[in-house]
Amino acid sequence: MTGFGGNHGCTMAERRGVYRIRANLPDNPRAAYKVPDKDEMIQQRFTLNKPVAVEETRHYELKEVKGRNPVAAIKNTVDEYVVAFLNSEGGSILFGIRNEDRLVVGVRLTYEVRDNLKKDVIVRLMQIQPPIAPSAYRIVLHEVYEDENSLNVILDLFVVEVIVPRAFTQELFFTGGNEAFVKTDAGKKKLTGPEQYDEIRRRLISHAERRLAGQKGFATNELEFATRKKWRGLEQCLAPASIASEQSIIGYGTELAICLHETFCKTGYEQFNGMLRFDEMRVSDQPYRIYNLVCHQIGFCAVVNQRETTTMETVATIKESGLDAKGRNWEKAREAMVREVEAFEREWNIAINLVVSEKFLPVEFVYDPVTKRISVTTLRILSGNPDDYSNKVTTTSEVLHYIAAMANGRIGVFDDFFDPAKQNYPLLKLVFAASKAEFDLNSLRINVDDYEEWDYLNPAFNDKLLTRKDK
Repeated sequence: MTGFGGNHGCTMAERRGVYRIRANLPDNPRAAYKVPDKDEMIQQRFTLNKPVAVEETRHYELKEVKGRNPVAAIKNTVDEYVVAFLNSEGGSILFGIRNEDRLVVGVRLTYEVRDNLKKDVIVRLMQIQPPIAPSAYRIVLHEVYEDENSLNVILDLFVVEVIVPRAFTQELFFTGGNEAFVKTDAGKKKLTGPEQYDEIRRRLISHAERRLAGQKGFATNELEFATRKKWRGLEQCLAPASIASEQSIIGYGTELAICLHETFCKTGYEQFNGMLRFDEMRVSDQPYRIYNLVCHQIGFCAVVNQRETTTMETVATIKESGLDAKGRNWEKAREAMVREVEAFEREWNIAINLVVSEKFLPVEFVYDPVTKRISVTTLRILSGNPDDYSNKVTTTSEVLHYIAAMANGRIGVFDDFFDPAKQNYPLLKLVFAASKAEFDLNSLRINVDDYEEWDYLNPAFNDKLLTRKDK
């Protein structure tokens, strides 16, 4: 077991398995939207002049892009549809699909234009009010195939999918031009002044009714909702850290970048957070410095652990076979590893900006095959106020960022923090445990069908809240 402070023993056998982590915090312990993940992207093959499986509904918008400037055509309308989805239930805009017959016509985008498209769209969406972090959206470029039986894709022809999160808030969203839209089955509808007033009034009444339902009903509903899902714990990845040098840390980060590619090369863009620190492992009663990475992306962790296991087995094999006077066996193995890394760095733009300490720090992983860029970056420690996080700590990536803040003493109880009508229930349970120095990372669970959804096991808090309302 490992925690936020101190060093703990760990056998080599434990190191190669699935880990559960326990952590204790000191006594000094404040509507969001759900960031789309890869499972919410359209999962189908796009073939030129063939219909797509989806139809235009409240959750899908099909748009043909006409004219000689596709970037301008998309940029000039994308914010209206995004606002409509934000004011409804979220969804996807598919540019390059003809609405009348659902046929794939594609959008012609050269490499340079593709880069400009993502930048221009994000700049446009950043003008939406109230603001939402750019990371809340996903812009996916789907390749278009020549025909149904062909493996050949059409050069520079794509279906552009913009995935919009569902916003859990009573506020109404507006474009940069102060226009409000809602999504309908037939497209989008611009709200007039009276319609805007009525929509805001309806949202405020609904929000007030939920608050008046009482804390007991809130807790009961959350518990019933959680029991209908399957949960599992986080993963832990350990790797030797011989010295705490910049070169060693960059080398470790590069290994993680290679693992990102091995994990997500077939699924596309991925962005998520983890936590990293130095720890100590004891082998044959001898202490060894190690990297301790905690993460919720199970496939990625499996690749990291397998790659490290393979490396350790290679080293063990060399030791068993014996070295000649010049250590050539080990040199050959090391040279092979160096060649692999150099080949990878020639193909990808890798940015490693890691800071590692004895306490957990948040790390952001970004894998972008479109721009051929991979980054592994230590994030800035934020406060203990959920309002400082884009998604109000409703995603697993953000709760790991939040836990790193707790590990560094950035936790406190803010006004109305324990009012369930104002916060998400899993976070209430987590902070309640932390305030009593009973936080246990082993109690944090992730949804097996959506790794960005999390919960925290705290039966004592459940009983306290329910019992209090029964009296």
